[in-house]
Amino acid sequence: MVQYFTNIYESVKSSLVGMSVTFGHLFTKSVTLQYPKEKMEMPELARLKLDYDWEDCTGCNKCVRACPVDCIIIETVKATKGDDVGKTKNDTQKKLWVTKYVIDYSECMYCGLCTYPCPEECIYMTPEYEYSEYDRGNLIVSFSKLSAGEIVEKERLLEKEKAENEALRAAKAAEKAKAKMETKATVSETDESLLIQDYVAKALAGDEEIVKNIEDRVLRSKVKKALFKAKRMGAAAEVPKSAEVSQAEASTSDDAKIMRLVEKGLAGEMDAINAIEDRVFRSKVKKALMKAKRERGQK
Repeated sequence: MVQYFTNIYESVKSSLVGMSVTFGHLFTKSVTLQYPKEKMEMPELARLKLDYDWEDCTGCNKCVRACPVDCIIIETVKATKGDDVGKTKNDTQKKLWVTKYVIDYSECMYCGLCTYPCPEECIYMTPEYEYSEYDRGNLIVSFSKLSAGEIVEKERLLEKEKAENEALRAAKAAEKAKAKMETKATVSETDESLLIQDYVAKALAGDEEIVKNIEDRVLRSKVKKALFKAKRMGAAAEVPKSAEVSQAEASTSDDAKIMRLVEKGLAGEMDAINAIEDRVFRSKVKKALMKAKRERGQK
């Protein structure tokens, strides 16, 4: 009998507790939004629908590589010479035509990873979230502003430029090969040993650039070998008389300079000698100075 009344008490108590919570909410302000007449304000950095600015896109493909679900497709065509693609808002010169840029919103997971690597910030998240469709195909959106005819024309111009560049490279290669064959023919017609001797003589006279400018690698190698041998044996080049005179004058001029600098060194003015930039000439001056000091000490 006691248990019977206890159960009744517990039931009434439980109902009153539940109703007290319900009655408490009757006197509080409602937080329900009357959607779609009322809409919730989205946070500033909310990751919702992607948007894309075709004018600022450089076609770098970074957003495609960053997307984990491959919902972005991009195709580009290189701009030809003289074809002005324009600049971005950051004053970056564009070099590619973006012929295709497609976002599949049905696969987008709103991670925002594609927005961070974009150097021009042309792909970004927007606060828009109402873009549901009855047909899933309508969620695949293309952003390219080039028509099909313009795309075909850009591709045709690029192929034409590639063909012209290839023909130009082939012509240059043929011209170089022809010049090489002519050089070989000239060498075969001329006595090679006399030609090598002529190169060696000019190199020993101070014109070593003529050896470096020999296009035939085999001939250049032989000339360098003969030049090294001649230098090792102390051979003198057969140069024109005018060159011999100029060399003699230069040698006389150098001797006079050395004498003047030695006199300054003996007078204690070593700064004039240390300021000489030519290491070989500075070495000659110091050698002459030491010799002069020894002779003065013997006296």
